[in-house]
Amino acid sequence: MSKLQKISLAIFFTALILSTLSGIVYAGGFAAGPGKMYFNKVLRGGYAEQEIYLYNPEDRISDIEISVEGPFADWLYFDPGKKFSIPKKGSRYIKTYIEPPADMANGIYEGSINILSRPRRIPTIDGHGMSLETAISLKVFIEITGEQIIRYKVKNIAVQSVEEGYTIPFSITGINNGNVKVSPKIQIDISNWDKSILMKSDNFTLAETLPTTEKTYSLNISSKNLREGQYWANVSVFVADNVVEKKLLTFDIMKKGSLTRRGELVNIKTGKPWIKVGDVARVDAVFKNTGQISTNAKFKGEVYINEVLIETLESDELEVPIGKTVNLTAYYTPQKPGRYTINGVVYYSGKMTYEKGTIINVSPTEKLPGSVNSLEKRMVLLGLLAFFLITLYLWNRAKNSGYKDYDLKSVSGKFNTVENNLEKIIRDTKRINKKIQRLKIRRF
Repeated sequence: MSKLQKISLAIFFTALILSTLSGIVYAGGFAAGPGKMYFNKVLRGGYAEQEIYLYNPEDRISDIEISVEGPFADWLYFDPGKKFSIPKKGSRYIKTYIEPPADMANGIYEGSINILSRPRRIPTIDGHGMSLETAISLKVFIEITGEQIIRYKVKNIAVQSVEEGYTIPFSITGINNGNVKVSPKIQIDISNWDKSILMKSDNFTLAETLPTTEKTYSLNISSKNLREGQYWANVSVFVADNVVEKKLLTFDIMKKGSLTRRGELVNIKTGKPWIKVGDVARVDAVFKNTGQISTNAKFKGEVYINEVLIETLESDELEVPIGKTVNLTAYYTPQKPGRYTINGVVYYSGKMTYEKGTIINVSPTEKLPGSVNSLEKRMVLLGLLAFFLITLYLWNRAKNSGYKDYDLKSVSGKFNTVENNLEKIIRDTKRINKKIQRLKIRRF
């Protein structure tokens, strides 16, 4: 065996070992994993989910198509569906979830998820394209049971210090490792600095957490009657009347103005840079809370055309947690074509951000194919009237001259002349209208 062959063999076995350990399956560079998926102890009529990792090594977008083989093909689903795309040199996680029927028999069901990667064609000189499809199959094992398993784990409980008059924010993160939906109950007891006096107590029932899923909940408790100082919060989490977690936390109530309030208007953006007259334009003011306390924020903007103020905008007021970014959305419907400028600021906690702006280009409303304007309608009516009068004149002339038969070819020829003149008038009218529209657009 040559040295080159030994090196190639070593590389092959190394890749094989790595792919086995990571659970990722490779085919032509395209990767998907895990290679085997196990859904254990899934309740009949229940729910379970996992994620599939996909990687596209191509220098072009790959279109993905998924199919399922096995007895669970009708109750295994994907988010965002069975057809989607992955950007070039990009990766994506796909949620795979099952909802077995309530009458499903207990047992272990086997099948596969087949993933087809189809890179988009690259045009060649002769106009044709090249594309190499890659297919990967992932084995799936699903265990169906009638046994209900309740197993909920709290991963984190946190509280933030606030200023006097502001609500006290708590966050609780937990994962449902069982096979039934659970709605955790929370009890929060707040005591003074030395834990000698119970200041207040609140109870909450959280929304359902599906099996195999993780969820974070936000809770707010009023700080009314709590003066400046240190406090203790004893947080208890119950599931099915059993205590699954207890945690003692401390926080402070501080004087107003102690915590820094700071926010940034990141940018103002629109859904589409070009719209038509009468379309609704969505305007998003992207605001980030960079301070040390949650804040309420509202966007206010002004719409200009040719530096003339024509409209004002205002979004709903939203609460923005610390470090979070939200879209403060307003809507505007332009009534005439032109180049619109939208400038605005965000107001939060008695403060105001720097002003930023964006542009919306508005084009005239397109006339529907086959439609005619009022001038064209008048020309058509005049042409029909002329045809009627000519026909009536020829009929009277033939009648008065004593002839019962008259020259139909002559009438037809005159009608064709009128019709041709009418079509010419309509064509000229359309050309004039197009010139007028171009002049209007240039003026704006």
